[in-house]
Amino acid sequence: MKQARFWLQIVAVMILLLAAVGCSSKSAVPNAGPSNGQKGETQENTADQKDPSELLVTPEDEMGWGTDDEGDDVIPPLDGEAALKLRDEGVTRFFTVFYDGGKKCKPLEERQIGDDPLGYYFFCDDMNTKDKIKEYLEPSYADALITEWVDSDTVVEKDGKLAYMPYDVSALTDWEKAKLSRVVEDKGSTKVFEYDVPEAEGESRLIQVPFIYENQKWKLNAHPVDFL
Repeated sequence: MKQARFWLQIVAVMILLLAAVGCSSKSAVPNAGPSNGQKGETQENTADQKDPSELLVTPEDEMGWGTDDEGDDVIPPLDGEAALKLRDEGVTRFFTVFYDGGKKCKPLEERQIGDDPLGYYFFCDDMNTKDKIKEYLEPSYADALITEWVDSDTVVEKDGKLAYMPYDVSALTDWEKAKLSRVVEDKGSTKVFEYDVPEAEGESRLIQVPFIYENQKWKLNAHPVDFL
């Protein structure tokens, strides 16, 4: 009788062990290979990955300008130092056109029209059309200013050629030693900088230089005589 009970206990223990192993096997099935949940997670991670080309930094990004997500222009920053360089370049371009008459020129005396030295002179070959003048001034000045200058009495046609009356004006300011005084205006697409500029007499004066953001460029928005 005791022996029969002993074997019954052995069988009961084995049944419990087999049941435990079976439950353990069922629990391990989802982890035996990639489950549906794991595939979904992998797909989501893949979807979140961006094309490498989208991660490239363009020159526009580095400078802080270009276009936004809607394709609109993002206006680049303009500080006092950069504005000063634009001012210097703009003044040079203006007088190259309206005093020298161009960059590739015959002597001024040979281009004089008539006997009046204060009269008109022919433009040089590289500025002998209005389109050439506009193209040369475009990087530095607002379009409205360029149109005003080119269509004024300063630029005329004589004997079938384009001529101009030299713009002879100068100032005793030393812009190489100019220092930014303040930003007078900052309205996104327009800015006005004020500089403290030394003069030959040892004094200095405050001169304002206005800019406008136009055609993806910062440009001068006033006649250079205002900031000589």
